[in-house]
Amino acid sequence: MGNLIQAENGAKIVNLSEDLGQVVITKGGEVSTYLVRDVAAALKRKDNLNFDQMLYIVGHTQRLHFKQLFFLLKSLGHGSWSENCHHIEFGQVEGMSTRKGNIILLQDLLNEAQHRMLDLMKRNAAKYCQLDDPLHTASVLGLSAIVVQDLKSRRIKNYKFDWDQILQAEGDTGPFLQYTHARLCSIERTVRSAILVYELLFQVFSLETHYYLCDLTLS
Repeated sequence: MGNLIQAENGAKIVNLSEDLGQVVITKGGEVSTYLVRDVAAALKRKDNLNFDQMLYIVGHTQRLHFKQLFFLLKSLGHGSWSENCHHIEFGQVEGMSTRKGNIILLQDLLNEAQHRMLDLMKRNAAKYCQLDDPLHTASVLGLSAIVVQDLKSRRIKNYKFDWDQILQAEGDTGPFLQYTHARLCSIERTVRSAILVYELLFQVFSLETHYYLCDLTLS
């Protein structure tokens, strides 16, 4: 770890390496930074919990921060366990930013998905009237749309949340996956019925053959 530098404003800065750059240890007035508090938190968790691994599940925008954190822990003599600290990074869902104040709660998201899916289902009146519980169906399809959209995206990549795209009935979407599952179930029921008929005919045929062979034997 590099030398400690005293800035003019009273801040204390440390040069870590060429790749990791400089980090502020304390601001003016001995106010600690997030990085220093994370170092203290890691030491406390190791003392209290004696963990095997510690996972930081935080967005990819904090990648440099955690590289600096792990470097500091190793430089302070904790390399034996700091190597078991890992940053599990993920991308951002564009259009859902808490920093701008437009927080979207999960339940509100699911309710909106159900509402939008219900509107789409009503466009086909013939099929809509055949549903026993349209609200439940819309809820399942809406949930599938959200889950599939999230799972098909790479974890560390950002993606734009677009209702029109995720609710489509074709392509790599939740509704299309549910449709495919329903079709496969229908085919399975049809095939199963055909197998039952075949087995019944086979049993009848076998029975008639048995009686025919018995008649030949007796005669």
